[in-house]
Amino acid sequence: MYRLLRFLFSYLYLPLTLAGPARFDIQGTGLYQPSLNLTDNIIACDRNTGLPLRWTDCLSAWQKMADEFNPPLSYHLIARHLPGLQPPGTLTTPIRWLSKNGLCSIDLTMTPARTPRGQRDVGDDVFGEHLLGAARAMFKQCTIDQNKGGVARLFSRTNRLVLTAASQSAPPFSYECRQALPGAPITDDVKEKAERALLALPTNMKKQTTFNYTRAAGPAGTRAVTYLLPRREPPADEGSVLKIDMEGNEVEQCSAWDIWTADVALNTLCVQKGEEGYAWHLGSKGKINMLLSSLVD
Repeated sequence: MYRLLRFLFSYLYLPLTLAGPARFDIQGTGLYQPSLNLTDNIIACDRNTGLPLRWTDCLSAWQKMADEFNPPLSYHLIARHLPGLQPPGTLTTPIRWLSKNGLCSIDLTMTPARTPRGQRDVGDDVFGEHLLGAARAMFKQCTIDQNKGGVARLFSRTNRLVLTAASQSAPPFSYECRQALPGAPITDDVKEKAERALLALPTNMKKQTTFNYTRAAGPAGTRAVTYLLPRREPPADEGSVLKIDMEGNEVEQCSAWDIWTADVALNTLCVQKGEEGYAWHLGSKGKINMLLSSLVD
């Protein structure tokens, strides 16, 4: 069965990758319309984690990504938390598509802009078909042929977008899904608020950046950004569904990226399936925990 899936993927998708995307008529939209030679994409297969990645584990994540960029129009992508209303077709990065079994992730991130002080980061543009073509090439070269994750670059207008496929068989946290209490079901409203909570978490920084988290006042003289816990999203007066807390009152360090990816996992694997999610062992000392549920207080 596995060999059959490999053959079908190669047969169906590789010709599309090599042929390149069609040229779309977007005259008057102000968005770019370059041709793309996919042989110029930089594809690097994973050499670091040593964790195998199977295409069968990535199939559902790929389908989510393909659905989001269909129709294959031109999309504008920005870093999260930029102020003001954004025009239609604007997406915020980072974006993670997680497989149904939680073993494969596809991340779309944006490298920091080198903008002069005082000037706004205007983001980047990409054709949906260019992005999907780069993903096809990455999966064929790395996951199907070598059972590895990979990274694809050079498929967007300013080449700031980076596409990464990776194994999540050993995430930096523990989690479990729990059956929702009879009096507090996971309704469509809860699911929608869980999606909003993802957008509210700070993720527009380098993955290795760490912040302080504490239940008490921040340490005197520290220059690190400190978040006071417990933290709830959305705000309590809007009906919170996400609660980030910790054990004890000491200062704990954790990357915002790990907090965000744990929330993605709870949302994808638990809440969107009608269960509440709980994650723990987050932070340098493993003291931070998260609850995504209709009951967070």
